[in-house]
Amino acid sequence: MPQPFPAPGAALAPVDAHRVLLHCALDVAGVPLDAADHIAITHIAELDFSSVDRVISWISRGPSGVG
Repeated sequence: MPQPFPAPGAALAPVDAHRVLLHCALDVAGVPLDAADHIAITHIAELDFSSVDRVISWISRGPSGVG
């Protein structure tokens, strides 16, 4: 399980940066999260940046698919 807070001034590991980006995208989209969603985000964050970026793109488009 990721640590809740990195040391001040420390760079985030890619998986942690992906997790933050995913949470930010979902927050902006107004998606309420439950415990299962947090688990899914943790798994998606383990993917490479290109895949995570694509998921964030889908989130950003919203339910209409236009963004």
